[in-house]
Amino acid sequence: MDQLQAGINLQLEAVGIGGRQTSSMSSLRNNVKKRVEESFSKKSNAFDASKKLNKMKEAMAWQEWYMKVTLNEGGYYDSYKRSDFRGRDVVKSRQEIGKYQRVLNKYWKAKVAEVEEMPQSEKAVFRTCWLYSGTNYRRMVEPLDIVEYYMKSGNTDYVNLGRSEHYKKLKEWRKEDNPSGSGNDRRKFVSLTEDSCFWAYVEEAIINCKRLREGSLEEKENAREYLVNFWGICNEYDKELFSI
Repeated sequence: MDQLQAGINLQLEAVGIGGRQTSSMSSLRNNVKKRVEESFSKKSNAFDASKKLNKMKEAMAWQEWYMKVTLNEGGYYDSYKRSDFRGRDVVKSRQEIGKYQRVLNKYWKAKVAEVEEMPQSEKAVFRTCWLYSGTNYRRMVEPLDIVEYYMKSGNTDYVNLGRSEHYKKLKEWRKEDNPSGSGNDRRKFVSLTEDSCFWAYVEEAIINCKRLREGSLEEKENAREYLVNFWGICNEYDKELFSI
């Protein structure tokens, strides 16, 4: 007999019914045990969720701090990209940010997978409670994933070949939730950009500049077309973005 069952038996005996050995009493004991276990489970899950949420807040605070301290050092994206070539303190900061980046990615991948298993009605609740945080996370952390993707030699076309499915889902849900967009969105998130893949377009532009100089005739033509389209994308963003 486990400790929980023993405790339940003692409680039943204290009210004068614990000593009976009937099928109905056995059923009562089992029902009481089940309800107690469910109560413990709910409390435990709530505690775990609270701990995870606090951990996520800490991780996001680190990301926000890194954005602020790199404003005068080439910006958030370039500072993370080039930190390996700078001082020890910068490298250490990058390692800390990388650690929290992984924490956030793990959390949101699990959260998106969890939501995908929910009925449609429960997904709507998620959007109300969590989508703002998920969007903020995507805009803040995905650029760092883009850095790491393009730092690996030979990697190209992040959007189609390297992007995690959970980012795609968060963006899809954001569009469904706010299809026309907000007039203040770009101003509010100028340093993050509305499109968290923006820096992937920049990396592709760098690659295509090289192709324009060194590629075959076909590669040069494709590169020229990409760069024309990229320039059109750039005109949609606030100029402040390029100092970030």
